[in-house]
Amino acid sequence: MGIAEVISNHLAGGVSKIGAAEARELVRIGAEKTDKLKALNKSDQAKWFAQRDINYIRNYHEKDRVANKKRKLYTSSLLTDWDILGLTFDSFVPRPESVAHVNRAKKWAKVLAQGEHHGRFVMFGTAGTGKSWLSASIANYVNTYSSAYKRQQVVLYLSATRIGDLAKLVKSNSFGKEAESARKQWQVVMDAVKGRQIKQFDPSVGHDISFRQDFANLIVIDDLGRENKSGSNAEHFKSLMFDLLDAIHKDASIIVNSNYTMAELSSMYDNDGALTSRMFTTKQEQILDFRSLPMFRATEN
Repeated sequence: MGIAEVISNHLAGGVSKIGAAEARELVRIGAEKTDKLKALNKSDQAKWFAQRDINYIRNYHEKDRVANKKRKLYTSSLLTDWDILGLTFDSFVPRPESVAHVNRAKKWAKVLAQGEHHGRFVMFGTAGTGKSWLSASIANYVNTYSSAYKRQQVVLYLSATRIGDLAKLVKSNSFGKEAESARKQWQVVMDAVKGRQIKQFDPSVGHDISFRQDFANLIVIDDLGRENKSGSNAEHFKSLMFDLLDAIHKDASIIVNSNYTMAELSSMYDNDGALTSRMFTTKQEQILDFRSLPMFRATEN
């Protein structure tokens, strides 16, 4: 029986659901292994092709899993302007004084994409100097290139303004369509932060163990401090932020950018640092101070 005939019989038997192009590829690969396959009996030949089909399906689902993780940046993020997710390092042209900040941001992006480091990163200072742009560039880099390191990361980009918009509706006893919609939006965010609960049998302990899969590896909190901080909404905002920060996985990273300094933000939200201590770091290599830097400019189209 020829190789093509073995494949045809295998496909006709209903074992495979692959298309014509994939079938032709199997024929090509099979042709390259003619000598080896001819030495096998019909049963072993069928097993060989069945295994190839299983491998194909596994690879297909792995690609689909990675694609789904990459889409989470767009489906789970919370923004006022979705165009920010199109910003990249390539479209950011800094003035000479800002080059060191851009290079530091690129270094952060590479480290985070490799998935070998987690922590808290802070950008603060003058408005209009590119903090949000660079934060989005890092998110896009990690979302796009982390798969090259075989560590596809889940990235979540959250606007503090949008969190503020939802805070009162989510945390108060409000009812109606608007409140229901707000709670659904926030649940999507929390689901992305927490990841899915998976149960899997662990032979070392002899029973199922639970763990989280596909949790958000990188959470960007954009423009902290710009949200409405007055009145009862301030308390609702802080409460929502506590929920978010408490749900973040210990191996996840956080990037916060703000027009306010860390000291100013601490005085806004808490005197004891209970909230801001969950977001800020004391490591100077993970802090970028944009005060006194000039305005950035984007590339010309």
